[in-house]
Amino acid sequence: KYAKVYYKTVKGHLNSIYNAMLRRCNPTNREAYTYYYGVKVKINKEEFLNWTLNQSDYLDIYKKWKSKNFDRTLSPSIDRIDSDLHYSLDNMRWLAWGEHATLTNNKRWGNIDACA
Repeated sequence: KYAKVYYKTVKGHLNSIYNAMLRRCNPTNREAYTYYYGVKVKINKEEFLNWTLNQSDYLDIYKKWKSKNFDRTLSPSIDRIDSDLHYSLDNMRWLAWGEHATLTNNKRWGNIDACA
């Protein structure tokens, strides 16, 4: 139960996101590595936290997520702007999870018009 409560705090959520980035890029995670082959996390956790806490997009999305009782589709989600590049400060942005999932699926399955 504590983990669920912690995850919903800014610090808990950001630690979870950063750790998920590392897991996705780990070659032992075969399922995720199919989509993340060769992708690296080019920032450390402190840089990630500092960058995020200065992003109004993250803070706005987080507040909306919290105000809507932590609806998963509204959860802040990190997006690599160019999915062929690494996780780096100049290639990341925050989106709501539902928006990010739709964008990713459209790119993956070729519905490019829906991405514009």
